[in-house]
Order: sequence, then structure tokens, then C-alpha cells
Amino acid sequence: MQYEVRRVTNERELSKVRAFLEQMELTFDEGVDTVFALFDDDKIIGSASREANTLKCIALLREYQGEGLLNKLMSALIQDAFANGLTHLFLFTKPKNKAIFKDFLFYPIVETKEVLLMENKRDGIKNYIKRLQEESLKAEGVRGSIIMHANPFTLGHRYLIESALKECDTLHLFVLSKGKNDIPFEIRYNLVKEGIKDLKRVILHESEDYLISPITFPTYFIKDKDRAESINAALDIKIFATLIAPSLNITKRFVGTEPFSTGTKLYNEELKKALPLYNIELIEIERLKSGDREISATEVRALLEKKEFEKLKALVPPSTYSYVISALCSVLTEKL
Repeated sequence: MQYEVRRVTNERELSKVRAFLEQMELTFDEGVDTVFALFDDDKIIGSASREANTLKCIALLREYQGEGLLNKLMSALIQDAFANGLTHLFLFTKPKNKAIFKDFLFYPIVETKEVLLMENKRDGIKNYIKRLQEESLKAEGVRGSIIMHANPFTLGHRYLIESALKECDTLHLFVLSKGKNDIPFEIRYNLVKEGIKDLKRVILHESEDYLISPITFPTYFIKDKDRAESINAALDIKIFATLIAPSLNITKRFVGTEPFSTGTKLYNEELKKALPLYNIELIEIERLKSGDREISATEVRALLEKKEFEKLKALVPPSTYSYVISALCSVLTEKL
């Protein structure tokens, strides 16, 4: 019997992949950028997909298992990732699948009752923690943390940091490396760096791939979609509470109140319930307002799109505003 693995690029075959995954009680993740399928003649019997460096939607019909066919799918997907310069790979799956993916040299990072996160570097998370500790040699006293997107860095973010510094001696500030519809990470990180350069006792970190924004979590293998955000938040909180916080002696985590995003509000509620179980205090700080409205990065991005720079100036630090103006000038110069 000849089986063929090939990249799926047209809508007709993508529709077949969607139907196949439904048959496997999975949901096709529309965010994926690469899809491979395993064909028995014209019938799809397996699929595997990738979004950036995260592998997703991996499935094989039960009657074809045990013939080494999953290896064909995984090999095609991994080789394609490597060919695109992505060598550090991650996958989310159900804990019962741990042994399957260990055979493909993926190693567990952390798991909850419902979700397992794995990576293809044996000491990936250990090396990340080692880098954090090396960046934190000057940390003293009570240590707190903030994890933020800063998409982009606003006066609200600055206020949250200043407020947190009143409650701890050292503040570990993580900028999330990933997110959907983000300003590029390097720009976001540098805007935070510039925006806090006058503040002492802040240690700035990249989250890399280990502290994960709730908006980037895959939910394709979670049946109860109503609980998907809570399930995924539990995994992210466990990474922070059992791996990151103990390694840096963090005992406080700070968040701003969330009047806009239901997803972030739910995540904060999960933090409130979970962190005390790990002896970490969650401190919620009232958002800074401009006039009668809370400052939000979402509003800042909307003003950027509309080029309403005077309104924007009241919501962001000078460093963020200067970047916006210089970037606009660059675009205009290129058009001349």
C-alpha cells in the first residue's frame, strides 16, 4: 500500500482536513500557516499542522496506527519547520499522548489534568530559567513580577510598574514574545526598555516561548470550548508558579484591572484563585485613566490607525510617541 504525505494548499483539500479533524473530535485551528496531510489514494487518513514554531492538529485514523505513518507526518512537518529556520518547536496535547510524542524527541515542560506542553529541546526550559537567573543577579529583598504584552507600551503600563515598585524591592518585568496582531516583539521590547530606563529595581526579561499569552493558546483538542480559556490559563499559571517564580524567588504578581477584555479578565480571576496555592500574592492595581476612561493599548492602536496623534500623545510615554512619529517619517520618506 502506498501512502502519500503532501502539503495542503488549496481550499478543497483544506475542507477535507477540517472534516477529517471533526471526525477525530478535533477542531481545525484557523491560525495555522502550514498543513500536511497523509493520503490513502484520495482519502485523508492523517494530518499535522504548524503555526510558527508550534505544532498543532496532529491526528491519525485509529485503523492506520501502528504502521509508522505518524512518523511520516511528523517528519514532514518538522523538516519543513527546520527548513524555515524554526528549530525550537513546541506542541500542546492531551497528557495521555505524552509517550507518543516522547518517541519524536519532545520533552514535557509542564502539564495539568487536561493539557500538556512539550518542546523538542531536552533542557530548553532549564536553560531559559538559567538565563533568567543570570539576568537577576542583582535582585534583592521582596521580589514581584509583571507580565505584559505592551502592544504598545502606554502610560498605563508605566503606572502599573511604578505602583508595583511601591510594593516590592525588585520587580521582574516580562515582555511577552508572542501574540496575535502584535507590533513586532523587538519594537515592543525596546519601547518598554526606553519607557522604564529611569526606573531603578526593575529587571527586564523576554518571555521567549514559555510565558504564553492567553490569546495564543490552541484549543483544537479541547472539547468543552466554554472552558477552554480557563483550561489554558491553568497551564500558563502553572508554568509561572512552579518553574519561573520559584527560580527567581518571586512572591508577588501584579496585574491591572481589566474593564475591556473578557479573556484577560477571566485570566486574572484564574490568577486570583491559583496563585495563593503556591504562596504567591496577586495584587490588582486600578488602571490609570485619561479623563474618565481607562488607558488601554487597544485604544492606542486604534488612534495609531486613524493617525490621531494629539490624542495619542496623552496616552503614551514620550519614548513611545517619538517612535511612532519617527516610524511615520520613515514611511513618508520611503514614498518620496
